[in-house]
Amino acid sequence: MIKEGRRLTVFKAVRGIAFGVVLMAALTACGSSDGGQGGGSDPKKTSPIVLDPDMVLRALISKAAAPKGWQGGGGDLFDSDKVTEVCRENTSSDCVGLSTVGRSTISPEDENLDSVEIRVYAFQSPDDAKVTMKAFVAHDRKYSVDGSKPPRISTDAEETEAFTLTDHTDVIMRVGGVVVSLRGPGGDRQPDYQTLAKVQIDRIKTAATGKNPDA
Repeated sequence: MIKEGRRLTVFKAVRGIAFGVVLMAALTACGSSDGGQGGGSDPKKTSPIVLDPDMVLRALISKAAAPKGWQGGGGDLFDSDKVTEVCRENTSSDCVGLSTVGRSTISPEDENLDSVEIRVYAFQSPDDAKVTMKAFVAHDRKYSVDGSKPPRISTDAEETEAFTLTDHTDVIMRVGGVVVSLRGPGGDRQPDYQTLAKVQIDRIKTAATGKNPDA
């Protein structure tokens, strides 16, 4: 027969083990649900958009993807030894973290109107792209024409700015680690930048998933 004192001691030991098991289960559940040290992941979180050279080339508006009223001329990439120089000249930034620059020219079917050049600057990280975007915008704001009416642009990009300078209009956008510029005529002769910008951003997002936007 177990004496009363011994029975109480055994009961306390069992209760302590049970509590420890419950506590450990609770801590494990918490650790795996926050996406942190528990090794779990948040399905709502997605990787930032960063493009390699092939993705940039696929993302540029192609002949087949030109919007109505436009003709796409296809895209190409600048030589790797020239990308930093090209970026610095066009964005007034040091272009740290730049990996690839692609370009495409879109021509209106109306031969009396001017073409729009699209450039895609791919960086190694969103932070690198943000720095170049900031410098690009500061430069254009400084030299924009007083009283000008830049196009109103609404896109799915994370940042979008538009400026009319003396002889052209710049639409500047950033999505993830990619900075995009559309450069063409301004004033009364400016085309539908809204459509061009949306098409280009959509193609970048599709190319970032590894898919071909023309498929």
